[in-house]
Parts: sequence; structure tokens; C-alpha cells
Amino acid sequence: QPIMDIRAILAEAKKRGIYTIARVHIFSHDNVLADARPEWAAKDRKTGAVFADYPGPNIRYAWLDPWNRNVWDYNIQLSVEAAHLGFDEINFDYIRFPSLEFATDDKDRIQLSKPDATPEEMFANITEMLRQSQRAINGAGAFLSVDVFGVTTMEPTPLIGQDIGRMSQVTDYICPMVYPSHYWPGALGYDNPAKHPYEIILDSLQQGEKQVVANR
Repeated sequence: QPIMDIRAILAEAKKRGIYTIARVHIFSHDNVLADARPEWAAKDRKTGAVFADYPGPNIRYAWLDPWNRNVWDYNIQLSVEAAHLGFDEINFDYIRFPSLEFATDDKDRIQLSKPDATPEEMFANITEMLRQSQRAINGAGAFLSVDVFGVTTMEPTPLIGQDIGRMSQVTDYICPMVYPSHYWPGALGYDNPAKHPYEIILDSLQQGEKQVVANR
């Protein structure tokens, strides 16, 4: 949608020496793509419609199928277009499988095209999508960064298919979303992690760095 004059904004940013990042939602939050191409989306077994999370009143987050290569191609092309416009970096968010936390029956409702995938297959799927993305985005003159769950800094997370050790090999930057308030009681040795933001963030980044370095 022509909400703003992107070219003019980027030109002004360049003139001022501002580093620009275009954030792209990959497998969630792109309601427009999911509704336009429901055959590319995750399905809801109960309704047959596009699977979506409803975290609050009037909030709907549709999910696309991470196994669908059309979704990969669409987002890669969108990212290359953003790079050609002049963005310095393309940031992928929701580059993962559904975390199934918004409703108690999420796990029973969601249907992907490969329902019995192993954690290894899920890790490999996300890694390969990023491999193709980085090649195209770097080729268009921009860097690729990815947002990951904060807990992935501790270890690979099979439920969502994020392994930052592998992901670091096919991206330029890793951005862990370390929210101390999201950590459970006892995490990293703290009864209430939210009361120790510095320690939680420091410890998480240090653990994540070890995974990245070990895979370089």
C-alpha cells in the first residue's frame, strides 16, 4: 500500500548517514498473503480455514506453511525488492514454526503440509530457507538479519525449528529477542528473571555467542 514515500525516506536517510533496516514477517503476521493464497497457509483442522493465533481482542496473526516453497520465494523476492530500493539490511521476523502458545488447542488445530516432521527436518528447513535468502539478499546489496526467540541462546529449540548455530552460518546478523519477563521462574538460576534484566541478557548473549562461534 502507498502509505509512505519509501524512496524519499530512504534518500533522506542516506543523506543523513542513517542505516536503514526493512523488517519482513516471514511465516506469521502476513495476513494479506495468507488470505490471498490460503493454499500456501497453515490450515485449521476444525474450520478448514487459514490457521491463525488470536492473542487479544481484534488481533489475528495468520500463519503460512514453512514447508511451502512459494512462501519462501515470495519473501525472498519481497526482500530483494527492498534491497534494490536501498535498504541496508533486511530483517526476518517469524522465521520459525508456530510456537502454539495462544490457545490450549493450537497443537490439535494446526495442520502443516509435513505434519510428522522431525526436529532435524525442521531445523534444516529453516536453515535452507535462510541460505537461499542470504544469497539473494546479499546479491542485491543488503545484509540479512534474523530475529530469534531469546531461549534459543541456551540451546536449539525444536518446537519452532530455530538453531542459532546453524542459522548464523547463513545470515549476517542474529538478533535474539531476550525479554527477561518472558523467562520462567528458575531460569538461569533466578527465581524471578524479570528482576534481573542485566544478568539475564548478559548470560543469554554469552551462551548464544558460544553456539555461534562453535558453528563458524
